[in-house]
Amino acid sequence: MAAGEASRFGACKHLQIVNGKTILQHLTDILLANSITDINIISGAWHGQHKNAKPSGAQITYNPLWREGLGSSIAFATRAIDESIDGLLIVLGDQAALQNEDIQRLLANFDGNKTVCATYNNSLGVPAIFAQQQWPALKSLQGDNGAKQILQDCVSITTIDIPSAAIDIDTVEDLASMNATI
Repeated sequence: MAAGEASRFGACKHLQIVNGKTILQHLTDILLANSITDINIISGAWHGQHKNAKPSGAQITYNPLWREGLGSSIAFATRAIDESIDGLLIVLGDQAALQNEDIQRLLANFDGNKTVCATYNNSLGVPAIFAQQQWPALKSLQGDNGAKQILQDCVSITTIDIPSAAIDIDTVEDLASMNATI
């Protein structure tokens, strides 16, 4: 998900450089390293910039309702997926600290029936792999409410502690802090 305006950042945060590559390329590379090849970046406010800097190995798809918020983008993405697959992995486009091992652990625990999600800061969140039984709820999301409530209401769920998922880039200071720790 990379559709938001990034108003606190003031620029296209997804294309900022962390450890030598854009955040979107970093995330795409992690997914590709885990044999995830159907990567679709849902874009919005910065669609032109995303399209011009398209990460290698990913498709960029414009959500015309991006202004409605994260829930709108998740619903848009879920409606567009192939119903023959058994899971939908959602990652936020500013989760710059995610590592290959984080996605490996999610994938290793996904059996096609249970949703698997990250836990951090005493909360459930993304990245998460949603089993098909959660897709109708994802398709009905609206506004700026993401999938947290769906995760909380999920009866069949596996949680994986992923502290790096709590680190996202919302401000220029966040980016500077992240680059200072590398």
